[in-house]
Amino acid sequence: MAVGKEIARSYVSTALFIGSLLLFKSLVADDDDDEPIIETNPLSSDFMKLKIGETRQDMTYGLASSFVIFSRMLPYVGGTKSTKTGKVAHFDGNGPTRLGLLSRFARSKLAPIPGALATIADDWTNPVGEKETPLSLGAGLFAPLGVKEVWGITKSQRLPAGLPLAVFSLLGSGSSTYGPRTEFLASTAAGRQEILASDTKTILMSDPPLAYDDLLTPTQFSEVEAARLYNTGALVYAAVKLGVETDAKTRAKDAVRDLSPDERWRAFVAYWRKGGKKYISPALEAKVRAAIPAEKNSQ
Repeated sequence: MAVGKEIARSYVSTALFIGSLLLFKSLVADDDDDEPIIETNPLSSDFMKLKIGETRQDMTYGLASSFVIFSRMLPYVGGTKSTKTGKVAHFDGNGPTRLGLLSRFARSKLAPIPGALATIADDWTNPVGEKETPLSLGAGLFAPLGVKEVWGITKSQRLPAGLPLAVFSLLGSGSSTYGPRTEFLASTAAGRQEILASDTKTILMSDPPLAYDDLLTPTQFSEVEAARLYNTGALVYAAVKLGVETDAKTRAKDAVRDLSPDERWRAFVAYWRKGGKKYISPALEAKVRAAIPAEKNSQ
């Protein structure tokens, strides 16, 4: 009986700790993106983790990972859920395999030195798919895990919001911080330009702000806005130009249909002038500003 009471007391204490953390973080959250959430899909590596921004806090002290790998191995319903896109991928031959997931899970449980050797053997790629260097791999062998976790939290979270996360991490709950904002923060100036070039290659006016918008220089911010206009303008041109209806033209119409006439016109002008053209006929302007009709579903 005494053992049962002690176990119950431990569960209640843990629940109170988690509740206090959620309440504190909700009060100091800067915006909706900082609101704490808990993943409930066991196919995700974030299952039962407290996610705040790009920081994941494992309040199960590592127990959830065993349940995740078990759920992923189940027949018919097994698979993975992406922590980036939220999409679920099943074992259909085009995505992950059960053997690959088991191998990655086993690697994550290795001691530091065998784990480092496995990373080197895998072309300097760690179990989560990130590239390592001799310097980062060596530092990972000697830096205390708690210190590395707190460092990741302080890079991603602002005080006082990050304080309880750092405390819980030092107490052994375990945390991981990764995502586009964290990657941008940790990169060199040249690395940031590469990330920016990749992220703005297809960015549109209708897309949400970049995760690291507040870290951009005025010049970089202007480059992002120019890319939004140009890419959207290219789709506007594809949607209104003469020619047979193709899948590409249909996708372009779908992408710009909800833009206002002025937004379509502004984007089209940016695209047109960047190509070295200046004159735009009244007829073409009228086509750009005209409403794009919704596609009729063929029965």
